[in-house]
Amino acid sequence: MDRCRSSDDEVIGLGRSLGLRVTAEGVESRDQERHLRRLGCEDGQGLLYSVPVPGCGVPPLLLRGL
Repeated sequence: MDRCRSSDDEVIGLGRSLGLRVTAEGVESRDQERHLRRLGCEDGQGLLYSVPVPGCGVPPLLLRGL
């Protein structure tokens, strides 16, 4: 896990140094979400938030305030 956390820090730091907004993929737990937020990653996607849905299923998720 430490190796992953180091990689997270490096990738998020690189994106931020380039002035980019970084989105984490594959967020599956609140612990992962908290860790990523501490590193400065404000956006994420993954099973923590929703199972995969087709494009037409996204608007209802947004409307209900996922």
